[in-house]
Parts: sequence; structure tokens; C-alpha cells
Amino acid sequence: MSTRVVPRLFRGCVDRRGLSTGRRSEEGGKAVSLLSEFFGFFADFDFASTVISLREGHVLPVSDFVSADANTRLKFGVLKIQDPFELSHNVAGNVNEKTALRLQRRCQEGAKCCRSLHYQ
Repeated sequence: MSTRVVPRLFRGCVDRRGLSTGRRSEEGGKAVSLLSEFFGFFADFDFASTVISLREGHVLPVSDFVSADANTRLKFGVLKIQDPFELSHNVAGNVNEKTALRLQRRCQEGAKCCRSLHYQ
């Protein structure tokens, strides 16, 4: 049984020594692929015209919420993530445009990093 190596934070940086064995396990490959797909999805995500519905498990067009009744009418913001329990609550309602753009740039960087040779 191999020991699990956990990255350590040192002054805000991750110490990756000892994390790479030169080979990727099947599980590790799936994790990198999943992470890359996550970053890639949100790197090009259309925040303006879509709502992320955690309850439905996918994105919905904003138009589905414009004429909704008062119980499900979502409060719009730059980033729209519908609370799965309180349907009118946007859990990302306080995210401003600058922060949403920063999130998108970080997702672009994350997708690029996952495609790099370091993770292949």
C-alpha cells in the first residue's frame, strides 16, 4: 500500500515535490481530465445569458427566469447560480463584473495548465 502525498502550502505556494511519480494512475488521469474540462467549460462560459442551476444539474437560459412566478424569480447579477433550495436566491448575487472576469481568466489559465506537459 502506497502512502498518500498531500501538497503542503508554504507562504501561499503549493510544494509539489513528491507529487509526481512520472506516471499517471488511471484515477489521476481521470481527475486531471475532469479538472481540465471544468476549467475549459467555465473559461468560455456565457455568464450573461445563462443561469447555473444546481438543482437541475445544468445551465438554463436566463429567459426561463424572466417570466417566472415570484417564488422562482431569480435575482439577476453578473454571475447567476440558483440556490437549489431557495429558488429565487442567486448564491453569486454579490459577485461583481471585475470578479467574474477574474474568475473566467483563472479558469482559462487553469485549463491551459491542465493541458500543459506537466499534467500529461
